[in-house]
Amino acid sequence: MNISNLRSDVYRWPRPHQIANGSNVYGDGVLLLLTVETEAGISGKGWLGGTAAERPLEMFTDYVAFYRKRVLGSDALDAAAIFRRLEAEHIKTFGASGAHCQVSGALNAALWDIRGQHEKKPVHELLSGEKKK
Repeated sequence: MNISNLRSDVYRWPRPHQIANGSNVYGDGVLLLLTVETEAGISGKGWLGGTAAERPLEMFTDYVAFYRKRVLGSDALDAAAIFRRLEAEHIKTFGASGAHCQVSGALNAALWDIRGQHEKKPVHELLSGEKKK
């Protein structure tokens, strides 16, 4: 099941109340949704951002484009091979390594989402987890 596209969408929403901790105040909610599409019509979702995402998540769209060129045509069910290849290409030497970690995490989550849909199992079960009763 080969990857046919990788895309990102940034979502923002107002919070009724700001979130604050000892050193920061967080305004609107913001999330970058990464979607991995396959030739088989299955799409997986991963995300980055969330509560403390005050930085402009649009900055990650260039990273997504960088990854897109490297994952198109790859087998979406073989995440290990994808990440071995990305590591061999020294992807962390391009831009900030923290940004790569975040995009890689979203990509990994999306690939697990695809695997779960393909095997018709929830991801926690694929990871040998048990459903709490």
